[in-house]
This record gives sequence, C-alpha cells and structure tokens, in this order.
Amino acid sequence: MLTFPPHYPVTATFSVLAIGQTVRVTDALGTLILFVKQKAFRLKADVIVYADEQQSQPIYRIRGDRMMGSVRYTLGTADGQALGSLQRNWGSMLWSATYRVFDRNDTEIGTIRQQNPWIRVLHGLAEEIPLVGPIVGMFVNPVYRVDVPDGTTVIRLVKRTSFVSRTFLIESVVPLRREIEQVVLPAVLTFALMERARA
Repeated sequence: MLTFPPHYPVTATFSVLAIGQTVRVTDALGTLILFVKQKAFRLKADVIVYADEQQSQPIYRIRGDRMMGSVRYTLGTADGQALGSLQRNWGSMLWSATYRVFDRNDTEIGTIRQQNPWIRVLHGLAEEIPLVGPIVGMFVNPVYRVDVPDGTTVIRLVKRTSFVSRTFLIESVVPLRREIEQVVLPAVLTFALMERARA
C-alpha cells in the first residue's frame, strides 16, 4: 500500500513480455506499492492504478483527454476525487519529453523534462536493433528530472533496460510537502507509462 512519503528510491518495472503494459512499482524495501495493467490498443489513456497485483484495491485513475498532441492526463483517486493533472507540451515528441504538472486548482507545481534529449534519441534508436538494442540500452540510460517552479530539481528518473524488462528508477532529490508529493508521484508514474508507450 502506498503511503507518503514512500521509501525512496521507487522502481517502476515494465514487463516487455506482456500484452499491453504491466507495471510493478516497488519501494526501496522491495514492497509492492502500486500495480498497473494497461490494456493494449486503447485510443485514449484510461488507466486504473491498484495497490495489489490481484487488482482488488484501486487507488488512482488516469485519463487522457485526447489521442495525440498536447494530451492532458487527469489524475484522480479511484473514487473520483481530483488530485491534479499532467500535460504534455506540443512539439516535445521527437527530441525530448516535457510535461507540466498541475494541482487540483490548475496551478502549475512542476515540470518533467529530459535532462539530455540526445540520449533519448540514441536510446530509442538502439532499442529498435534486434538483439543489439537491449545490450546498448543497458548502457544508455535517459535521465529525466522533476523541477518545481523555482527551478529546484526534486525528483530524478533514470530509465534502464534489460532483456526482460524496462524500469524507471525514481529518486527523491529534495523532500516535498505531502500535498505536493501526492500529486507529483502519480504524475511521475503517468509520465513513465506514456514514455514507455512511446519507446
């Protein structure tokens, strides 16, 4: 079960063998805190995030408002309470990924961006090469950061690849207030889901 603050670093592991996306999110102690099984071939994102692999304890619901462009993802609790939203910047699809994080009052509280856009391009090209791609991908790891409006980096994400899975390692750089972290952490998970889909 997810509690705040979680034990960092948090690891989101994506199975590359599953149909659709299966994601296990564990804390530094190895405890499962979130689980996602996203159906393939959906035109718009509509994802339920659970506390358990049996999918009996829904926690979050993530919904996109469109298929392409500056998609805005609404972040809410399973019972419909709004938490905030995440919006992808139009024009950030080819060279880098930039997302803006908003609270429930639509106030911008953070930005998720690529630390080095060219690393992402190299990583994406490498993953397309059969057999060689996963090997190269294990050594070329895109890094993303979450910055608050004053420019301070509060969370780092490192994408890692192996033959059987892809992971995002989520590291806390600066502690966040609880009410901010309750929006930022599901926003970071949403970002990882969408970036994994683009990879």
